[in-house]
Amino acid sequence: MKHTRSLAEIEIRQKVVARFRELWPDARIIHEMNVEGGAARADVVAVQPDRIWICEIKSERDTLSRLPDQVKFFGPSCHGLIIAAHSKWTTSPGMSEPHPKHGYRTTLPSKLDTTLSGVSRRLYDLWTYPEPVLNSGRDWRAPFSAQVPWYHRMIHLLWSDEIRAVAGEHRIACTSKTSGSKLAKDLSQLMSGREIERAVCKQLRARTFAEADEPIFVDRKAIPPHPNSVRQESML
Repeated sequence: MKHTRSLAEIEIRQKVVARFRELWPDARIIHEMNVEGGAARADVVAVQPDRIWICEIKSERDTLSRLPDQVKFFGPSCHGLIIAAHSKWTTSPGMSEPHPKHGYRTTLPSKLDTTLSGVSRRLYDLWTYPEPVLNSGRDWRAPFSAQVPWYHRMIHLLWSDEIRAVAGEHRIACTSKTSGSKLAKDLSQLMSGREIERAVCKQLRARTFAEADEPIFVDRKAIPPHPNSVRQESML
């Protein structure tokens, strides 16, 4: 079932999806993906074979009250977090009063800047809507570089059965009853960062979502979870 959205949000969402497809044509687009066990829901997600990009939308009809927590949830779980916000939230209200001693004036922070004053600017990129003129320095560009996600947090984007499937493919000891939370720790210790990125993206590209592009499957023989792991024994 699709989520109820305001026309203001739909307008920005359509622009975000179109831009995501331009930037990452090999990505699967997913809407409303749960993060941190459902503590937060990412508006638009682009999942490449080995990269995850998340966009949080703030239309003129939204509020910013949950944004600090959303940034803290989303940022460490992906390679790039983008906030697509209406200019209502990103525009400065003007200049400050002249300094009583020196006379200089400063630009007042926008409502979004004030809301995220305690959040590292390195955790997100900002796209303002309506999109500024191309080459203005504020247009909707791709993040300057892909961030290195916290791999343990990235693994927790998966469901327990997906985590067990990853363990089986990488020959890490588990059974059909092994909890996802316990197994996530084993995966983060026994797999390389690149292996985790590809494994998580593979599962998300194949999962069924209420609103997303068609699933993308990788042709590879499934290996069931097994209690005696060749890989784990070799790592000890």
